[in-house]
Amino acid sequence: MAGLDRVYLTVHTPRYCTYEAAFAGKLAHPDFRAVRDGLVEQGKDVTAAAPDVIVVNSCHLITTFPTVIDGTPCHRGVLTAQEAP
Repeated sequence: MAGLDRVYLTVHTPRYCTYEAAFAGKLAHPDFRAVRDGLVEQGKDVTAAAPDVIVVNSCHLITTFPTVIDGTPCHRGVLTAQEAP
């Protein structure tokens, strides 16, 4: 039985790091160059590892977004992120 192979800690980026920013050499803002470059490297590492399973533990599973699998209890209250009003 295989064990845990990799763990990544990453950031939430939709407002300042787009697909175009990551792969077309453009940035939404120059201050986020290191973030963009790090995410691209993480993506390359995941691709090279070719994992059978990826587990995502994200605070954004408790949102208005549809999710495929969500074991969290029903959220009650106010969400404060712009993308999850």
